[in-house]
Parts: sequence; structure tokens; C-alpha cells
Amino acid sequence: FRLFCGKLRQDFPEAKIYILSLKPSPSRTKFWNEVNTLNFLLKEYCASNADFTYVDVASPMFNEKGEPQEDIFGPDRLHMNEKGYQLWTGIVRKAVLADCSCDTEN
Repeated sequence: FRLFCGKLRQDFPEAKIYILSLKPSPSRTKFWNEVNTLNFLLKEYCASNADFTYVDVASPMFNEKGEPQEDIFGPDRLHMNEKGYQLWTGIVRKAVLADCSCDTEN
């Protein structure tokens, strides 16, 4: 990941780079400890590199019981459905708009 980010910075020195957290999927709950660890490391990396912004799309995907919301996933319980992508769109849009002086009406 560090090598990849270094290559991005080399090839696109002016680019603002957003790193999205890994999402929880109901079909992959057995891997959530590893995903949590990786999300923590991604967040730490972004915090120490001003050109990178960590976007937490995972936390809002949990219900009040701390489980992934079933209604934002398709029948395979791995891939998101339209409702899931609408959730992500709002989160990512907010992060990008916080970094720019963009027209927030569109």
C-alpha cells in the first residue's frame, strides 16, 4: 500500500487522494477483525500524510446492534445494492466537498 501511494504521489503530485475504508459485508463477518485492523492502519497512514484523506464508509454501514445492515446488500450479502451505494455517495461527497470550494448544489 505504501509503495502504491508513493507511486500515486510521484505520478500525480498535485492530486488529493481519498482512501475509503473497507466495508463490512454480512457474508464476511469472520474477517471483520482483519478488516478492522486494516481500516485502523489506513486511517493512521492518512493521518500522517497530508495528501491523503481517510473516508470512513464502514461505520455508517452498521446497525444499532453493531452488525452490518442487511438492507444495503444484495442477495449474496457481499455486494452492496443501490441503497448501499447511495449511503456511500453521501459520505464520499461530504468528504470531497469539505476539501474544496465546490458548488454544493450539484
